[in-house]
This record gives sequence, C-alpha cells and structure tokens, in this order.
Amino acid sequence: MLAGIGEKLRVLDLSGSVMSALTDAGLTSVVRHCQSLTGLHVSMHKHITGRSLLPLFNDQQRAQTLLRLNLSCKLVHYYFTFVILSNN
Repeated sequence: MLAGIGEKLRVLDLSGSVMSALTDAGLTSVVRHCQSLTGLHVSMHKHITGRSLLPLFNDQQRAQTLLRLNLSCKLVHYYFTFVILSNN
C-alpha cells in the first residue's frame, strides 16, 4: 500500500496503543516509501526502537524536509535520539 501512495504523503500519524503491532520492520517500509514527509508521529508502540528511522536522518535532504517528529516509544534508545538531533 505504501509503495503506491507513500510519495504523496506529507504527514503520517502512526500513533497507537500499547498493544499496537507496529514494529521497526513496518516503520522501515514507511521510511522507504514515504519520501516527502514533513511530519511523522509515532508514539505508544512497544516494539519501536528508532533504529528504522536512521536512513531518514542520514539523508540530509530528507532530514531537513521533516519539520515535525513525535517519537514517543518506550524502546527508543538514547543513541538514536542523539543521531536524530545531531543531523538537524
């Protein structure tokens, strides 16, 4: 699904409940297919570590395009937060 509509998405809210099944593998698909995001909201997912977002922030152009990020997941490691902040 994301392969077909991902390029058109500007803001994506994947906030869920603690029981949500979204994982880093699913978020990797978002990073791969949603090349024009200006806003990404990912919260309340117990399987997200942040590792899947690294390609987004290692691409300077995409990192500068993303104006809003809400990343509030229990397993997000401080290292990934540091990488995200240091690239912006």
